[in-house]
Amino acid sequence: MTYLLDTDTFSNLARNHARVELRYMLVGKAATCISTVTVNEIEYGRSLHPDKVKRHNARINALLGEIPALPFDFDDACTTGRIRAALTPCRASLQSGSEKRHQPPHDGLTVL
Repeated sequence: MTYLLDTDTFSNLARNHARVELRYMLVGKAATCISTVTVNEIEYGRSLHPDKVKRHNARINALLGEIPALPFDFDDACTTGRIRAALTPCRASLQSGSEKRHQPPHDGLTVL
């Protein structure tokens, strides 16, 4: 199984969040990837708030160097739009503290 890390998970990994770091180590580097959308969001955040992320830049750079980034093409954008619309009603329940697991958007990938 391949795990597609979303931006929040990647950020937690970059900040050495214990649970995320443990999961990353258990899964293994070879079983993880990120989307180019995540790279875009990480770089946007680093550019917007350079002082806030300064202490994490070395770790971010190391992770970007070791975790492959999957391209995000037109079909991916269409699929993501449909998935986001389907998950929108779940957002309120997630924010209220209940946990839900969602089906992965692509065969063989699990979004963390």
